[in-house]
Amino acid sequence: MGDPHVVVERLTALLGHTQVFEQQAIPERYLRDWSGDYAGEPVAVIRPGNVDETASAIKLCAQSGLAVIPQGGHTGLVGGATANAAGQVILSLERLNRIRTVDPVGMHMVVEAGCVLQNAKDSASEHGCLFPLALGAQGSCQIGGNVATNAGGLNVLRYGVMRNLVLGVEAVLPDGSVFSDLRPLRKNNTGLDLKQLFIGTEGTLGVVTAAVLKLFPQPRWVETLWLSGRSVEDIMVLYERFQRAGGEFLSAFELITAPCLQLALTLDGHAENWKDVAAYPAHALIEFSASGGPDLKPWVETLASAVFEEGLATSGLHAQSAEQARSMWRIRELMVEAQQKRGLHLRTDVSVPIASMAAFIARADSALTSALPGVEVLSYGHVGDGNVHVNALRPAGMDESTFRPALATLTEVINELVDTYGGSISAEHGIGLSKRAALETRLSSVERVLMERIKHAIDPASVMSPGRIFRDATLSDGIATARGAATPSIQE
Repeated sequence: MGDPHVVVERLTALLGHTQVFEQQAIPERYLRDWSGDYAGEPVAVIRPGNVDETASAIKLCAQSGLAVIPQGGHTGLVGGATANAAGQVILSLERLNRIRTVDPVGMHMVVEAGCVLQNAKDSASEHGCLFPLALGAQGSCQIGGNVATNAGGLNVLRYGVMRNLVLGVEAVLPDGSVFSDLRPLRKNNTGLDLKQLFIGTEGTLGVVTAAVLKLFPQPRWVETLWLSGRSVEDIMVLYERFQRAGGEFLSAFELITAPCLQLALTLDGHAENWKDVAAYPAHALIEFSASGGPDLKPWVETLASAVFEEGLATSGLHAQSAEQARSMWRIRELMVEAQQKRGLHLRTDVSVPIASMAAFIARADSALTSALPGVEVLSYGHVGDGNVHVNALRPAGMDESTFRPALATLTEVINELVDTYGGSISAEHGIGLSKRAALETRLSSVERVLMERIKHAIDPASVMSPGRIFRDATLSDGIATARGAATPSIQE
């Protein structure tokens, strides 16, 4: 490894004095992730302003033996964009924030990686289009991070995850070369779909600098319901009914259990309006939308009436205005904010088959309370894609120093339960640093070797985001492989 100070001087000459922060001068926001669980001390933070500067900076770091950690809005929850070892440079994409083009006829837009998600959504809306990715952090997360983590969110049920919304990417490879395919093609059957190498791989194979995003017509009709039921099982039956009856008009279906609602109401200024609703064990926040055709409202009212007659819903609210709809979605956001305000807590992000969600949630509650009596379990999720967040607050009277050692055990309790249902330990947050060990124990030998072959082929020196997804490898290990060390065998 070259002298880090000399490398930083060369990066400063390349990017400009104001675009490089060296160690003691690095602002706190680049060092710690949103959860507060991860912090690091990089050699420097660099802020290139275009793809050419990004490519030159990565090439310089690679030649000098410094690893590069791409960082977007830093809203992740698994430590994916935080320095975790010596000799690492944080590459912030915040200056690559332009919206290059919006095509309302072809229904696509070209957006740079540092563009904040909300800004991309607003720009699409100005052209009468919808970019449907919707996250609680959309006011600060960035498009590059959304691509790198294959973000999901609230509208996956209708529009799919980020992988379904990306038509093309521009990315800088670990050697500084640029892969550029920003063609807005819906059909391209010419071999390997190379853009997929950079979607969901958390910056381990290269840095996404721009993406072509798929757009949709702006909805003309939007109807929002909050329905409460006697059990999670009843809410799942509601989902099945609405999915079959609503078809493509069903754009969101969120499951919220009673403890989550009660926690959210501690931060809501209108908790009295929810007094009757809060008495029920389980809730669904549901959205129907359409870009054309007749008004959806009478049809949705008929659907809602039918489930009340069957006893599947016992209480409900039908938003009569956009403001009322926002107040319902605000409850969904407050659940997350309220957990953060309660300090250290268990945070999981798993998926199971949709038909198993109710049983999984019940078993998860039982397993966690058995493992740590008094723990307050919070279960909620995106029903349409089987994504469940089973979180937990520490028992009353227990301080954080006592609770912290229990988190690993509680996490493994959930992960092992996920395994019994054939699920995934990471539905939308990614692997980052926090789930690396758990992933390693769950990969088959064939999966592991295939993944490592791809990593070694593209990034033999482990320049990009070491310690994420793939087994830890030092720069020297990677260089040895690049110079002729044996490639892992599928039979290993």
